[in-house]
Amino acid sequence: MKRLFIAISILIFVIGGTVWVLKGNPEYDPAVVKKIKLASKIKKLKPIAEAGDMEAQYEMGGYYEAGQGVAPDMGIAAYWYKKAAEQGHVPAQFSLGKIYESGEGLNQDFFAASKWYRLAASFGNHRDAQFNLAQMYFKGRGVDHDYGKAITFYRQAASQGHPVAQFILGAMYEEGWGVTQDYIVAYMWYKMAEPKAEETIAVNRSYNPTRALEKIKSKMNRYQIEEAEKRIIKNAKKP
Repeated sequence: MKRLFIAISILIFVIGGTVWVLKGNPEYDPAVVKKIKLASKIKKLKPIAEAGDMEAQYEMGGYYEAGQGVAPDMGIAAYWYKKAAEQGHVPAQFSLGKIYESGEGLNQDFFAASKWYRLAASFGNHRDAQFNLAQMYFKGRGVDHDYGKAITFYRQAASQGHPVAQFILGAMYEEGWGVTQDYIVAYMWYKMAEPKAEETIAVNRSYNPTRALEKIKSKMNRYQIEEAEKRIIKNAKKP
């Protein structure tokens, strides 16, 4: 019995020591292993991207933008995004537009940003590209200042559930910026943005759909509110 106890004790000591060694060894650190695997994946992916595969090019751009498996480099990210974007890759077009707009990693160029956003928005129906392009028209960056065109693209993004676009549309219809003032439509868009109020407020603290609804209700009669609610239901039923 004593021998069995000693044998078990030795086994526990050996196993415990092995686990301790493995944990202390960087090669067995999960984070290090993950990094090594990712670096290996990128090494295999690069020649595929160089051969012209747009999905591989987009992935390469993403790795360099996020600094995953490689050192972060927005210039190289833009290089790969552009390769994919020129082949019609919609997410790459949007990502390239963002880099041109921010000027991180290359010269800031609002005109180029608007160009890539437009391609992703118009041909790819990319809702974030639609929203960003609307913002450019609203502010007159890289394009003419044009509330009408801003509304066109805000509406496209809002129709796909973009909460900030929904809120801004509500404000534009409430104030009559680029459109005929319409409290019913304004109420509708504010109400549609309300379930995602945290997202709108995170962008701008003044983008509070709940508060906006309370404010606009005071300007509306009962019929207008009922009509707005009907339109919300109708929009919810659209595919």
